[in-house]
Amino acid sequence: MTTWEQWNEIAGAVTDRMKDFTRPFVTPLVHEAAGERPRIGSGTYIDLSDGGSGDITLLTCEHVARYQPQQHKPYGSEQLLSLSGVICADRDPVDTATVKVGSTAWSEQAHEARSLSISSFAPKHGPVKDELIFFRGLAGSNCGLGSEGILRVAMPV
Repeated sequence: MTTWEQWNEIAGAVTDRMKDFTRPFVTPLVHEAAGERPRIGSGTYIDLSDGGSGDITLLTCEHVARYQPQQHKPYGSEQLLSLSGVICADRDPVDTATVKVGSTAWSEQAHEARSLSISSFAPKHGPVKDELIFFRGLAGSNCGLGSEGILRVAMPV
């Protein structure tokens, strides 16, 4: 029988490994408007072409994508980059949105960021006994922008 201490140690190790694994796929999204606090969310890079040529799309929430223009910071990039592209969104009850990342913009980023192949997603979620679900993202409540567009995260993500 696993003790709470053992469980917490195992869960912490799994969380650290998942953060390392997911880091290149996730990006902060930032919207700045004059006179307002920056709005910060996150998105995941998805390859809709399954390794073909350049159909990289950012998957995020509609309540994040509705604020335009936005910037993103692919893993390994030193600065925020403009994010512009066609937005497809569905509000309630799904709250999802996609933004196509141009092939030029994707090729110019730091090349440490990665995209998930669409074929790696199951057609639907089929929970199994003792399954752990891991979410990764940023929210305006736990991060902010410092000088020169440096993203500061108050809580580890």
